[in-house]
Amino acid sequence: MKEKLTVLKDRLNDLSRRNRSICMLKSSNKWNFDLSELVKINKNPQDILAGIIKNNSKVELVTQNVRNDESLNLSGKLTTLYRNLKSIEDETGLYDLYIGYPFISGSMLDGTYVRAPLFLHPVKLERIKTHGTKWMLTTMVDSEPMLNRPLFLAMQKMSDLYVPDEMYDEAVEKSTELEFLSWLIWLKKYNINISWSNVKEIQPFENYTQDTIPQFKKGEFQLNNHAILGHFPQGNSAILRDYEDFLQHLEEGDVDLGMVGELINVGEVDRAYAADNLIDTALADESPKKEEKDKFFVLDTDASQEEIIDSIENTEGLVVHGPPGTGKSQVIVNIIANAVASQKKILLVCQKRAALDVVYQRLDGLGLSASVSLLHDEKKDRTVLYRKLHNRLSKDEYAQDLEVEYEQLSNKIQSCEDELNTIATGLYETQPFGFRAYDLYGRGKPVSQQDIILDLSSVLKAMNKNNLDEVLTKILSYGDYYSRFGQENYPLKDRRSFAKLEIKDRLTIVEIFKKVSEKAAKSIHYLEHFEQEDITPEYSWAVGNKLEKIYEDLNPEEKKTLQKLRLWWWTSFTGKTIVEELIEGENFKGLSSKEWPKLRESLKILYELSNVSGEMTKEVRQLSPYFEEEKIKQYHNQISKGDIPLSDFEKQQEFVIQDFEDIRNMDRI
Repeated sequence: MKEKLTVLKDRLNDLSRRNRSICMLKSSNKWNFDLSELVKINKNPQDILAGIIKNNSKVELVTQNVRNDESLNLSGKLTTLYRNLKSIEDETGLYDLYIGYPFISGSMLDGTYVRAPLFLHPVKLERIKTHGTKWMLTTMVDSEPMLNRPLFLAMQKMSDLYVPDEMYDEAVEKSTELEFLSWLIWLKKYNINISWSNVKEIQPFENYTQDTIPQFKKGEFQLNNHAILGHFPQGNSAILRDYEDFLQHLEEGDVDLGMVGELINVGEVDRAYAADNLIDTALADESPKKEEKDKFFVLDTDASQEEIIDSIENTEGLVVHGPPGTGKSQVIVNIIANAVASQKKILLVCQKRAALDVVYQRLDGLGLSASVSLLHDEKKDRTVLYRKLHNRLSKDEYAQDLEVEYEQLSNKIQSCEDELNTIATGLYETQPFGFRAYDLYGRGKPVSQQDIILDLSSVLKAMNKNNLDEVLTKILSYGDYYSRFGQENYPLKDRRSFAKLEIKDRLTIVEIFKKVSEKAAKSIHYLEHFEQEDITPEYSWAVGNKLEKIYEDLNPEEKKTLQKLRLWWWTSFTGKTIVEELIEGENFKGLSSKEWPKLRESLKILYELSNVSGEMTKEVRQLSPYFEEEKIKQYHNQISKGDIPLSDFEKQQEFVIQDFEDIRNMDRI
């Protein structure tokens, strides 16, 4: 038991150099924001730290100002971080954003370089859109500052450092002191000797590569005055203390770990399970077969799914696996429904919150949500759980009419099963083509082992016992092609038949894709110029005619008669709405203002985007003879919305060059 717990505990620790909570070589906009950069907009990073750490107040990081390039740059970096955090939270339910301050860097006893925060202060990044974007930072109400656990676990393993529990407890208070000398004394108390450069101002975070990592003596560490707002995942280490408590119980001779012990020992039995059976045949014969009225399947099931549900009551542990769409969630819902109907308790645990949401939504759609409770957060969801328990315990929902109807339906299903059993006897009758169905099943593989299933109904009457091998040879040839070109993720899956195409058609397709890819790359380059999400090719097409009227006047090197007058008229009247869109509703201050050069460049690029993307859609339309209309429409929609599928175009060009002849041969079979 102790060995198993130790192995499971070690699996939770990502102690590799890839872990940003242990070795952060460089700052990336996707994961981090260096607070020292705030000096570029005349903000003191130390004030930000004091507001969050000392005062637990809401502080303003950046207010976007179109006249200030530095504020635009910093706002863009925060946008990248914000979007990445939201994506992770939507998928996993975890929001691991912290201010890491200060940083420890140095070398473990085994030579491993570390560079990571000492303390982590949980915060929330908020985006407020008014006149421009404002970025605010607030403390997490239900969370406390913490010691960077992954870093000290790595030190414990690689530097033989002992980190007692009280050190983690004291870190909550110590992290708020903002005094380097106090931190040095506290760390020394736990035999962590560390130096400090005596730099009191927050320093910019310098990026390193493997070749430029500073050299330290083994076991030498120093404190750095860096402050990073970033994603430092702590989820896997959150339950490490539970494992340590279990191991402590075992050390003290207490081997009864309750349900945890039962789960860990699943499968440790004297007899061996057969590899291809859910349970032993002997046990299956001994267990009474359930009557239909004792089965509570709220969703449709097939035989394999029903077998899984029946097997649960006769086995201690069961693994159900299968690709997406094979009904695993369906099985889980039916298992829960059976447990509820049998007045049993059941717990469903998932790594990702999305999986729990799917099952709960299905149960809610079936009217069973009153009997289950969805818990994502042990504190926030506690009230809802207690309310559901109260409602469940205080209501009696037994309905005699439903019970009678359910028994009648069960009898009907049983009758259908008996009829199907009769039909099954037909498996042994010889058919006109010379085989019994039983013989054909014997020659074939189980459905679960079939890579591809083909519909042969159109040639079935021409097949018999004598020509079956010949037909199977042709099918095998086609199957080889189909295994390469029939998959859903194959880039040319949405093509029309190539059966009647010639070599010149391949050249035509390749040339079209080449032109489309070039224009796609240009369009992407143009789109990257704009921060506004609503600036798309579709928008550029709508304003292209207006932009054309002043495009030549947008060249500052060409001086023309009445050029300024035309530009003034256009920006004030004809193109006023376009100007307002590009400067996000700010008042345009004229051709002599600071923002005019940037606006002029944006107008030129918007016009060029209109032309290039428009030509690209026309060239995509030239692919209609070779690809399905739905695919052409999909590309047109993607292009119009700014989601330019450049990689798809390049892949399809590559695969046309590579596979054209083989695809044509397959389509001619």
